[in-house]
Amino acid sequence: MIPQLSIAAADDDAKAAIFSLRHDIYADELHQYESTLDRTLPDAPEVQSVYLALWAEPELIGFVGITPPNSPRFSIEKQLRREEQSFLFDDSLYEIRALTVARAWRSFRIAGCLMYAAYRWVAAHGGSRIVSMGRKEVIDLYIRFGFQRVGQCYICGEVEFELLVAQLTDMEKNLERYQSQLERMKRTLSWQLEFEFSTPRLSAGGTDELAGHGDVRFGTEFADNNSSD
Repeated sequence: MIPQLSIAAADDDAKAAIFSLRHDIYADELHQYESTLDRTLPDAPEVQSVYLALWAEPELIGFVGITPPNSPRFSIEKQLRREEQSFLFDDSLYEIRALTVARAWRSFRIAGCLMYAAYRWVAAHGGSRIVSMGRKEVIDLYIRFGFQRVGQCYICGEVEFELLVAQLTDMEKNLERYQSQLERMKRTLSWQLEFEFSTPRLSAGGTDELAGHGDVRFGTEFADNNSSD
């Protein structure tokens, strides 16, 4: 039996679990970092991200980071120079980063849930644009959500990533096509975030005709991945 899934903003205890899972994936699996003795990968102090945690109680099964514009630095600046980018870094730009699903849960196609929750977090906090780094093998997830390629790539560990940007208006327009999937997601999740699951526009309906994939599988359009950290 599939347990109830819940998504919530990460408190200190949840962040400890996130940093442990980060080590398992980004150090042990993807070799982007050296392994540490305490087997945790906390954020650099200058990257001040908020995390959303996805749970199948009591197990952490995924997470996503959101870096607000008042952070001293975005995570992408570990690889790319801010002043060389074609888009503006201002109070409307947020970063989605470290979108991660635990290995045992990747067949359940829950990455889309994390991406959607991050999109709603940015919208609820007044953002209008998002920047992210996505794995090239699963770039379609980002494209379906409304991201656009910028034309910059880099390799970290054993993975190649691509820089992507999105306007929230484009994301909302794209998501209108997946209304039935979003409704299935809403029924499956315990949504423990401080803002509503849907915007008024998305609640009004859509034209999605995709077949269902069970209570937890939200459809192949929201396939799982791990993004850059």
